[in-house]
Amino acid sequence: MELPKHFFKVLTALLVGTTYLSAFEGGKPTCNRFIINYFLYLLTSFSIYFTAMRVYEEQNLQLEKSKVIMLTLTLFALTMGMIFIKNKTLQHLMFICILLILAYKQRFLLKDVDKEVIEDALKKMMVIIVFCVIIALKFPQYMNDSFLVILFFSLIFVVLLRIIDVVFFDKKFHDIISTISVFLFSCLIMYDTNRVVNMAKECRVKGGTPNYLDHVLDMFLNLFHLFNNLTDVLD
Repeated sequence: MELPKHFFKVLTALLVGTTYLSAFEGGKPTCNRFIINYFLYLLTSFSIYFTAMRVYEEQNLQLEKSKVIMLTLTLFALTMGMIFIKNKTLQHLMFICILLILAYKQRFLLKDVDKEVIEDALKKMMVIIVFCVIIALKFPQYMNDSFLVILFFSLIFVVLLRIIDVVFFDKKFHDIISTISVFLFSCLIMYDTNRVVNMAKECRVKGGTPNYLDHVLDMFLNLFHLFNNLTDVLD
């Protein structure tokens, strides 16, 4: 069944208002209801993302290959900016720009993918997420800094493999690299789930001003890349 034309626009407005009322007190982020606020932020992020995709579809916007590198560099600059810039308003504006660019790029990434493959990838992603959350909650002792270091260097290695495969092998090993990437981003979901749980406990005990965007951006990027690598494997 097709969703109403303005469904995501209305949903986004409602989620933005609900998230602000729940996650902010006196104009500043609060530790109260940390887990709930985190999921509200995540839901709002996806609602903005899908709203942007719907608008791009209505306008029939196309992404030229020549712009991919420019957009990738812009994404990197915005992500770095969110780390070093402490102003909350600017951070939120940069985060929205990241979501809009990712939604724009997604039209290019999925333009040749069948609808059945996308639906299958979404179903499998839901199953993977459930298992990742269960493992993260069941075995938190393994979600440590050493685990993150291994994942970080593994991702760098996979990026290098992807570049070598494209340049020298005409994507001969594309599916294998995508399968490895699915595993790595699943592990990152585990790690970030555990990090959010620990941050919620720390925030509740010590108080302070939480940075929800830091956690939400990491998880959003994990899910974004997990989905795209799943579609690569299934397509």
